[in-house]
Parts: sequence; structure tokens; C-alpha cells
Amino acid sequence: MGAGVPSVGRSARRGRSWSGGRRHTAKVERLRAEGRAADEAVTDIDFDDTVEVPGERFSLRMIYVHMIGEYARHNGHADLLREAIDGVTGR
Repeated sequence: MGAGVPSVGRSARRGRSWSGGRRHTAKVERLRAEGRAADEAVTDIDFDDTVEVPGERFSLRMIYVHMIGEYARHNGHADLLREAIDGVTGR
């Protein structure tokens, strides 16, 4: 999965490092497989094509915008949780 990155922050100063890479390899691969399946599902669809979702019509473009916003929001939540645990803040 990518090159190793040296640990930073409080956990590194305490001699600990995050080693979740091996433990979560199957989960990461599942996420990648789902991404590939989603890419394949929209191969022949234009960004402005629409689909009906119970009572409303959405373009593929708006679905992507929504998903990007959801990922950003949930990644922000994860960052807040991590910050509460280790106290390290980003700049």
C-alpha cells in the first residue's frame, strides 16, 4: 500500500506509531473494489444524465457533489475524534 511515512505527533514522541495498515488491508481493498464497481456502473452515463430517487430527479454530477460533501463531513468528524483522543491539531 504506499511507502512508509514516519510517525509524527504525540504518539511518535511516546514511542508509539499507527500500525493499522496490515490490520485494515481487507477493508481498504473492499473500499477500492466498491469504487471500481461504482466507476464501472457510470461508464456510459453523462454527468448531466439524471436518475429518479424516490420522488426527485438528480444528475450524476449532483450525486458526485453530494458524495464528496458526505466524505468531507465524515472525514471531519473522524478528525475531531482523533484530535479529542491525542490532542494533536492540524495547521
